[in-house]
Amino acid sequence: MSEAEQLRLLLDVVRAGAAKVLGQSIDETVRATQTFKEVGFDSLTSLRIRTGLTEATGVRLPATLVFDHPTPTAVAEHLRDRLGLAGAAVVPPVLLELDRLEAALAATSGTPDGLRAQVTARLEALTARWAEAGEEPDAEGVDLDAASDDELFDLIDNELGLS
Repeated sequence: MSEAEQLRLLLDVVRAGAAKVLGQSIDETVRATQTFKEVGFDSLTSLRIRTGLTEATGVRLPATLVFDHPTPTAVAEHLRDRLGLAGAAVVPPVLLELDRLEAALAATSGTPDGLRAQVTARLEALTARWAEAGEEPDAEGVDLDAASDDELFDLIDNELGLS
């Protein structure tokens, strides 16, 4: 998940916890930037939400949670930090797919030789296409190593739209 998605999910958890403690639906409870004090939280309801969030996330939270972090957004950000999610790198989908493929290949035991050869050929073809896609073609077919000064200047002029 992206950081924004993580925060949105945690915010939903915090708001749902607040709703449960207040005996309300999530739609009629505290807004993301509204303080807990504004909606009637006291020491007892603060302890109840902390207990519920601890159960939901597995993160031990201080008794002063809603006083130290007075809005649902602040609590969600604190939870994200405590869960070790803040600043976590978002894994590109292609790498997640490669992880899935690696797991599928590892789970395939006793693969018939014909299937193994087929999978190997497809992986090699895919690898070759990936490598070709990443190569930078020479500018307009000019061999930059063998080009004369005039050819290089012409190429630069063309790229900059000067000729």
